[in-house]
Amino acid sequence: MRGYMTLRLQNSAHLKNMHLNLAVHFDKIARDMEQISSGQRINRSSDDVTGRGMADGLQAETRVLGQGSRSIQQSYQMLQIADTALDEIGQILNRMKALAVQSSSSTINDEQRLATNSEFQHLKDEMTRMAESARYNGFSLLTSETEQITLQAGPSGSSNDLVEFSLGDMRASGPAIQLDTVSVDVQGSSIKALDYIDAAAESVIRVRSQIGALQNRFELSLDATNSIIERVQGVESSIRDADLAQTVSNLARSQIMSQTATNLAKEADIDMDGLLSLLR
Repeated sequence: MRGYMTLRLQNSAHLKNMHLNLAVHFDKIARDMEQISSGQRINRSSDDVTGRGMADGLQAETRVLGQGSRSIQQSYQMLQIADTALDEIGQILNRMKALAVQSSSSTINDEQRLATNSEFQHLKDEMTRMAESARYNGFSLLTSETEQITLQAGPSGSSNDLVEFSLGDMRASGPAIQLDTVSVDVQGSSIKALDYIDAAAESVIRVRSQIGALQNRFELSLDATNSIIERVQGVESSIRDADLAQTVSNLARSQIMSQTATNLAKEADIDMDGLLSLLR
């Protein structure tokens, strides 16, 4: 049996409440479906003003960290080019030392020393060519004593994340090698050449050790940066992304409520039809 309800043609409060509730439920359904389709809890600033600001800030930080990670990788690759060239220079020095030892021995004559010296001089030219060919994006790595190389070792632009150093001039005429005037054309100069070659080899070892230390630092920095990116993305996801289980549950609830409100509105229409029949 239906309860007593006042019926009015104008300013019907219960009909207005029904329409208001229907609008609210339909709006909730639309928002829930938007969250499910996008996978995000925050699709506009009005969804969560504070959360949107935090999520956008974390997203910007992730992008900066990602660029920092790429810079570290590029720095590592640049050092790898220099290390490869220095490895070849080291091999050249080993051959030059073997020629100097051979030429310093009394078992060969001066004519044979001239032939040995010819190869020795060609090796010096190849050493210079190798040092000059060690370039990265147009920048020469092994031909300057004074020009500083600046590498990105971290995700920010602070002094702690920047490394400045110089690999030196590794050409045969450079101050680190100093073999420009060395020859093995006579026995005496061949003996002296051994000391110069040993000093040059020590310079190559020193620079390669510096490169190795920097590469180890970059590997650690890259691992740490990638771990930080993963953590920051996780925090952003917890703020921005939708809980699909909760959202689907909310959608089902809103659909049930909207269906109930629709049925009640139909009942109200039946009552209104009854009122209008009294006026005929």
